[in-house]
Amino acid sequence: MWLSGFRSALKNTDISNTTASWYLIRFDSKIPKYFYTDYTFDEFASANAHYVELEQEYKDIAHQHVALVSADSFEGLQLAYPSFFNNSEVFFEVVDEILEKVIAAQK
Repeated sequence: MWLSGFRSALKNTDISNTTASWYLIRFDSKIPKYFYTDYTFDEFASANAHYVELEQEYKDIAHQHVALVSADSFEGLQLAYPSFFNNSEVFFEVVDEILEKVIAAQK
């Protein structure tokens, strides 16, 4: 499912050298791969405008996920969203099982 793909994509991408305050992340769960643009603290207006643009562009594409998140550094992102960066295999397996059941029930 897309959560395990997201975790895998994050593990295989190194953005640890950035000093941005804002991260605009687009995750393509079909590949799975994610893309990001980082912005300084003062570039919030640009980051938000780009976020709105991407949300509009991908709003009808289920495998595209867009988020604008804030952190003092990439390390701060890791602290704020530890489940994406730590070994959370059990968490992702449980969520995947729940999603599969929900999808199966809707068919």
